[in-house]
Amino acid sequence: MIVDTYGIPRYKEINPSLFNIITFPMQFGVMFGDIFHGTLFFILGLILVCADHKINLGPFKYVVLQMGFWAMFMGFIYNDFSGLSLDLFGTCYPINADNKTFAYNREPLPNIENAYGVMKCIYPFGLDPVWLQSANSIEFYNSFKMKLAILLGVTQMMFGVLLKAANNIFYENYIDFALEFIPQIFFITFMFG
Repeated sequence: MIVDTYGIPRYKEINPSLFNIITFPMQFGVMFGDIFHGTLFFILGLILVCADHKINLGPFKYVVLQMGFWAMFMGFIYNDFSGLSLDLFGTCYPINADNKTFAYNREPLPNIENAYGVMKCIYPFGLDPVWLQSANSIEFYNSFKMKLAILLGVTQMMFGVLLKAANNIFYENYIDFALEFIPQIFFITFMFG
């Protein structure tokens, strides 16, 4: 229904609904991104899929399942469990015993010396839990989530414009290709690129 509001694909035209079924739940997960609530959403999706013979929701149940999966996955990336960070791998930052912002019961991750002789730590997966305890945690998390959502959203829009170009070439509609696709790709590239 979302795709049809922008235009119904013609016969033999590439239908963006197929790609939207994957990218919409992923974009939801990028914006939602919480392990606990994503797990609840995922369980709800599993219940809807398993109870298909009693509740006929069509493909909606799979979209809910994917939304839960991507919300859980992005929750691990953001290291966010209902507003709390999880200490899965320790931290890259040494914390003094006097600093009461965050207490770790593990050793810090090992530092790796790069080519310039600077010691840096590579966190194995997601964000270091110490970020949630920093003074600018809200600004950092919101900035990170917003930039990631915008990056993926613009990529999705550029992909839609490229599908439109492929449809124009398939139908040999070179006027639309020249007067619609080229200005659109030029505008979106220079606006966001």
